[in-house]
Amino acid sequence: MEGDIPLTLFIAVFMMALILVLVLYGVSFISIMDLQDYESWTDAFGWAIFITFSLLFVSFFQFEIVPGPARVTINLTGVVVPVAVSLYVLLRKRIRVLPFLGLTALVALVTFPLVQYREGFLVLDFPLWLLPALVGAAMIYFFVRGSWESKLALAYASGSMGVFIGGDLIKLWSLPSSGGSSIFLGYNGLLDFVFLMGVFAAALMGVFWFLGHRFERVQSARA
Repeated sequence: MEGDIPLTLFIAVFMMALILVLVLYGVSFISIMDLQDYESWTDAFGWAIFITFSLLFVSFFQFEIVPGPARVTINLTGVVVPVAVSLYVLLRKRIRVLPFLGLTALVALVTFPLVQYREGFLVLDFPLWLLPALVGAAMIYFFVRGSWESKLALAYASGSMGVFIGGDLIKLWSLPSSGGSSIFLGYNGLLDFVFLMGVFAAALMGVFWFLGHRFERVQSARA
């Protein structure tokens, strides 16, 4: 009986951590999509949970985009949602086209050699999937001008679209014959690298902003 306590504790901690991560996803979506008309933090927190678990439910659905023996299947949450959100923020935030195209191409270029094909799945292992988001966010922070909101939206959109193009579309096109087996895109849903990339790139922008703000305060204090 005592041997079950560590396992139970591990499961409880894991579930709490998973719920926290899912809620952070929801908060990120609220911030990125500019859904901020809430009366209180409790209201926003509730919507974050609703959005997150809606995405979790939708992640069970996928459909074929290429039928046949060597069919290609795409997951709604893993691919369709981040691509749709990227297009939404591009239009809503009126992001300039040239920076978006350049950053998306850069992220795709970094992502392509990192993605591997394994038994029908296109896989980008941890911590390698941190690299494209880090490169994209750093380029935006140091070289792109504009408001903080537009930079955040640009980080999400270029991160998601870059890994989708470089890690899914181009990688899929470059594969030799799959031997008649199915290929799944975004199969891991909320935990797929296309979905994670946009959220992580936007989060990195927050980290860069915080570190830069702290550095400026230290420099001002020394002066």
